[in-house]
Amino acid sequence: MSKRKFFRSKVIVEILSEEPLNPAMSLSDIQYYTDEGDGCGRTQDMEVEELNAQEAVSALKEFGSEPAFFSLNDAGEDLEGGF
Repeated sequence: MSKRKFFRSKVIVEILSEEPLNPAMSLSDIQYYTDEGDGCGRTQDMEVEELNAQEAVSALKEFGSEPAFFSLNDAGEDLEGGF
């Protein structure tokens, strides 16, 4: 297994608005909405968790990506010539 460290960060953003937000909004849409649009927002909380390589592989798959994004294989081992 790779000895590299990986991290999962969770950010909670609170937004006040007169209408409900579209759940499909991207982060850039949310930023625009709170900076230039009709919403008022603030970052409420941030949580950072260290992941080992196998946990990173699982998280990448949950996110709809693949282990190669971090130059890993399915077993959490570094790909040759990868990173």
